[in-house]
Amino acid sequence: MAKRGRPKGSKRPILFQGPKRLLSVMLEEDDYNELQKLALSLGLAASTYVRMLIKQQIQAGKLQQGATE
Repeated sequence: MAKRGRPKGSKRPILFQGPKRLLSVMLEEDDYNELQKLALSLGLAASTYVRMLIKQQIQAGKLQQGATE
């Protein structure tokens, strides 16, 4: 049986190094269900989709910061 998870020696993206739990979010059940549907429609797990959105916002913020300097 194949092992699940990351291949040995693979590196986590820089944004996600360190503690596994960066933040906790409480959602209403309806909001959570909508997030699940949206993530699944993209072929992602909800947590992966949320990390992707956070990373996009951080990168967008860095681009805006660089433009104002």
